[in-house]
This record gives sequence, C-alpha cells and structure tokens, in this order.
Amino acid sequence: MTSYIRKNVDPTATYADSIWVNAAFMLGQGSLMTVGGLLEVRLGPRWTCLLGSLVFSGSIALTYFTVQMGFVYVVFSYGFLASLGVGIAYVAPLAAGMKWFPARKGLVNGITVGGYGMGALVFNHVQTAYLNPLNASPDTDGFFTDEAILSRVPSLFVMLGAVYLMIQLIACALIFRPPLFPDQIIFNEGKFLLIKSPSESVLECSYSSCDEDSASGRHSPPVRSAQKIDLSPKEAIHTNAFLQMWFMFALSTQSVQFMNTMYKAFGQQFIKDDYFLSYVGSIASVFNAFGRIVWGQVLDKTSFKTSFIAVCALLTGLILTFITTQSFNSKLLYFMWVSAIFFSFSGIFVIFPTATAQVFGKTNAGTIYGLLFTAPALSSLIGALLFQIIQHELGWFGSFFMVAVLTVLALLLMVFFPSNVESLRTRKTEN
Repeated sequence: MTSYIRKNVDPTATYADSIWVNAAFMLGQGSLMTVGGLLEVRLGPRWTCLLGSLVFSGSIALTYFTVQMGFVYVVFSYGFLASLGVGIAYVAPLAAGMKWFPARKGLVNGITVGGYGMGALVFNHVQTAYLNPLNASPDTDGFFTDEAILSRVPSLFVMLGAVYLMIQLIACALIFRPPLFPDQIIFNEGKFLLIKSPSESVLECSYSSCDEDSASGRHSPPVRSAQKIDLSPKEAIHTNAFLQMWFMFALSTQSVQFMNTMYKAFGQQFIKDDYFLSYVGSIASVFNAFGRIVWGQVLDKTSFKTSFIAVCALLTGLILTFITTQSFNSKLLYFMWVSAIFFSFSGIFVIFPTATAQVFGKTNAGTIYGLLFTAPALSSLIGALLFQIIQHELGWFGSFFMVAVLTVLALLLMVFFPSNVESLRTRKTEN
C-alpha cells in the first residue's frame, strides 16, 4: 500500500507515514468501544456485532477509492472508519463470554481475542498471494515499483471487504447471551450450579449442604460477610485504580502499535523475500492468538499485577534486542523475535478486559473497558508523531529504545497498583 501511494500518488510517502493508519485505527476503536458496550447492553451482542461488521467491511472496500487519492484518505477509511466498526463490535463477544463463564474470565477472554489476533494467519497469505504471486522482492530502498504488483492494490480492498463480511455474518449468527430465565440452569461447574447472574462471592456451602440445613429446620445465625458490588462507569472513572490502569494501558500499547505496523518494514531492510516475511507475519499471528490464551490462564492463576509485570518485562527485553536480528542478518532470529514479541504483547489485550471485570465488576465491564480503551486511542496519536520523528532522526534502534522505555514506565506504574484488585467493590453486609 505504501509503495502504491509512493509511486502513483505521493513520491515522498514512506513506511514511517504508515504508522498513522494504525494510530487512526486505535483512535477510532477507542472512541466507540464505550458505545459498543452500551449497545451490547441494549441490543444484545448479535446486533451490536452485525452493526460493527457492516461499518468495518464497508470501510475496507471504500479504500479501493482512497488508496488512489493519498495517505490522508487511506488513514481515514482504512484506519479511522474501519476502526469505528471494530470499536462497536469488539466488546460484545467479550461481555457475552464473561456472562457464560464468570469463573473463567481470563481464559474465555484469551480465547475470544485470540481469534481476533489470528486473522493474519490466513489473510497475510491471501494478500501476498493476490498481490505478489511470483514472490518478487522490493527494490534496494525497501519499496515495490513493479507495476504488475502495484496495479492489484486497489482491487485487493474490494475482495477483502467482501470476504470479511461473509465471515462476519456467520459469526454474528453464532453469538448470543446465556438464557434469561431466572431458574434456568446453564451448565455445571464443579459442585456449583451456575444460573442467571451467579454470585461471584465465595459460597459458604454447596447446594446439597445448604439443602440439608433447610430440610432439618436449622438456620444459621446472621453473620457479617463481604459482598462484592459492581461499580457503575461513573463510579469507576472516579477511582485511582481506573486512572492508573488508563496510563498503564496507554503506555504498554505503544509497543503493539509500533510492532504491528513496522515489523515487516524493518525486516525488509535485510530480508529480500516477501513470501518469507508474509510467512513470519502469519506464524506471529498464531503466537499472538496462543499467547492470549496462555496469558489468560496466567491471569486466572496469579493476579493482574503479576501477569502484567511479566508481560512488560518480557516485552522490554525482546524489543531492546530486536535490532540484533539485523546485525546477524539472520532470518531465523528475525522469525523467533517477531513471534516472541507478538506472543508477549498479546497478553495486554487479555489482561485489561479481564482485570476490568475483576476490579469494577462484570455488570458494566464492557462499558468501563471501552472507557479504558480511550487510553491507547489518544496515546496512539502522540506515539505516531514521536515514532515518525525518532525513526527519521535516530533510525530503528532509537525507535525500539523508545518503545522499551514506554513499556518500562507502564511496568513501574503497576508496582504501585493495589494487590487486592477487588477491594474497590467490597462492602460489609449481614447474612
């Protein structure tokens, strides 16, 4: 896409400009995720996802025209407009999954967003096979000039929009909430029966033992116990925990923005094999998806603080040493580092929606997570400007170093986050 614009529209266009597409995408997604959460409550997940899918796929197809007009127009259609559709639809599957499996939020969110992260497994190959079937290499400056390749760029977006929409229609037909009947049993988990709006507090007895007490006429005396309440979005945003999570989200997602946009451009500096780079992106998407499931399990078994610190520490080390893959001119090292980086940052998008439900309660988790997502939405614009300047002045190592510093700052903020994340919504009641 950058090569097409550079040759046919704007000869000054570079890969550094393309980061604005991702910045606009984060902005649009963050802008409407709160709306998506509200729509999920009012319309249900199916209609919310359908609306978002129509906006997304239509915007991709619209890029057929905008790519022939210039980068600014592509940023608007392929970046901002498409992300509005994602913002509308993104929260609904997460909210529905947490309602079905309230005791396994991390795992369910990991599987759900893992599907989102695995899209490149298929479509990296689809795009490369369509655009560059003969595996032609870019020129020495890293850009393509072959007219046979570039002439296919506009029509690619029409094909992708149509394929995306067909897949999304099937997905929308498959998503729904748990049954709404108050006495309807959904499924068994261990010795407890989970029904509509199950309590997430620890039960004092199993259903069998409680029934035995009732049958014998024995009644336990009132005791003081802790009951968890779910915070409203208004209550949540006035807490220090929300503010800390907002800044941690803003800082940590800069690595996602940069690597998603620039990993291939960096690889093209020393790897002249477009099929290999496409293959790396596809396998990285598998690590992205698998990582979300793994980090979801880690979060379920440890804590918000432990899992997030682990993600940031691993990510920092990998990004700081990524430049060595060029120093050794090694395809294998490049493949290993990209896969590991995608595995690491995938945890961010599992940890934060799950932690949102843990800290503030699952009733309004979708809406509150939408409010949290304004963090990467706004920081993406600042990050894109900084990356463009640093990339021009300091090159690749300067860019990697900046990403690592931002990730370390997110880690340091987590050090001061309260260990008991559910304390905000705990109050004493008499049973």
